[in-house]
Amino acid sequence: MTDILLIADQQRLHEIFAAASALPGVRVRVATALNQGLQEIAAEAPSLLFIQSRLSGLSGEIITRHVKSELKDGSTKIILFTEVANDGGAGETPADIILDLAAPDKELVDRIQEIIAGHGQSDNESAVTGKVAAQKEASTTPLAENVVDSVSIGREETASSSFHEELESLIGKSGAAKERFSFEPGRDPKGIQRKKRWLFPAISLLAVVIVAGITLFSGRSHEPVKKASPSPPPPVKPLPNVTKAPIQAATPPLPQLPQLPGFVPREGMDARYGETHPGWERYVSAAAEFKVYREKSAIKALQVLDRSGDGIKPQFFTKVVQEMADVRDYTLEAKEHKGDYLIKKGRLTAKSRVILYKKKSDTVLQAFVIYFE
Repeated sequence: MTDILLIADQQRLHEIFAAASALPGVRVRVATALNQGLQEIAAEAPSLLFIQSRLSGLSGEIITRHVKSELKDGSTKIILFTEVANDGGAGETPADIILDLAAPDKELVDRIQEIIAGHGQSDNESAVTGKVAAQKEASTTPLAENVVDSVSIGREETASSSFHEELESLIGKSGAAKERFSFEPGRDPKGIQRKKRWLFPAISLLAVVIVAGITLFSGRSHEPVKKASPSPPPPVKPLPNVTKAPIQAATPPLPQLPQLPGFVPREGMDARYGETHPGWERYVSAAAEFKVYREKSAIKALQVLDRSGDGIKPQFFTKVVQEMADVRDYTLEAKEHKGDYLIKKGRLTAKSRVILYKKKSDTVLQAFVIYFE
């Protein structure tokens, strides 16, 4: 396995490298800033390190020396992309190989592939044997699929399956709760049936007592009817107080919506979506559709889908990534073509991942998903 790290912020280099690194047995990581590249080196030193000169305004010599000081051993080969005419040539940098950015794209692609192939030939015999076997398999399998196979996607699949298991669990709990608090229409529970059995005798006994009391009172009374104390007039006056009832029945406050990222259009909420998709919330605007999945009010996943037909702007994607994961870009871990689409899978932080769905040309972003492990 040849592990390659590219530190560059030029779109041209990203496209050149994507074409050159579509080889079996190759894993590619991409960092768009020097600090991000140093973090990748600290996590795992690459076999080949490609660096763009003039990154963040620094010369190729300064960048190369700084990166080389972070490498624990000398096994990593450093290749510097630079404009030889402007940066003074190869003699002034500690890089192992210099590639001239003034060269045509096709020439740079061929040169990068030669470097990758040369690194593979310098390995031991077992590595060479494995590479030959991979090349035979590549004769029947598209190169793009081999690139995906060479990257460890197990973590993403495990997180995805766990994510769907949690969804199924939530749906199951919702159904059990509904069944527990319901009963068949027209069928009384046992408690109500027991009440019916003693209710009729109790009413009969009460009627006998009332009749006996009236008879006793009539037999003992000797006063004329006209001397009976006059009954008080019916209470008619308190009726106006009834008008105060509507004031007491105040409308209960609406439940407070959970906290949302600033880019989600709260006013476009689909209030009924969660009824059929437990745990999910849906928000729609003219430009995009947003779906949020929560666990105990914490956001665990975000899906954004373009509705404008023009694609999701790179500036908006960067804003979302920065607000959700506090980073400016992602590290590419795998990519594959499916039909007319290019699917990229990457890492934002140690516990967050991103999946991008782009047009096959890799220029228009159609949708993306961010999820947390």
